[in-house]
Amino acid sequence: MSGEAKTPLASAKKGRSSAAVIAGVAVVALAAGGGAAWFLSRHSTGAQAASSAAAVEAPKYLVHLEGFTVNLNDPEQTHFLRVTIDLGLDHSPPAADREKPTSSLPVPRIRDTILSVLTL
Repeated sequence: MSGEAKTPLASAKKGRSSAAVIAGVAVVALAAGGGAAWFLSRHSTGAQAASSAAAVEAPKYLVHLEGFTVNLNDPEQTHFLRVTIDLGLDHSPPAADREKPTSSLPVPRIRDTILSVLTL
């Protein structure tokens, strides 16, 4: 009889351990499925971004702006940022000369805007 009493207890332990194994396998399967879905969604958006970037054409006109030198505020050391920028335009500025294409552009306003962004 004592042998029969241990059998239901042992089968209950086996039932609990097999349920834990099944639950563990289910959790791992769900995690793997979620990881695969995330990877595939990131991969497909990257491919879409690459194809849309390839569809963008190079600008037709380039306007070179002189270099910017910005003093970066640092109380302990002196740091400077030096940047050169070329603006890309899809169409020629109105009333632009062939020799001086920036003559009709508001270059001082553009430079001021860029400097205000760089010094934020």
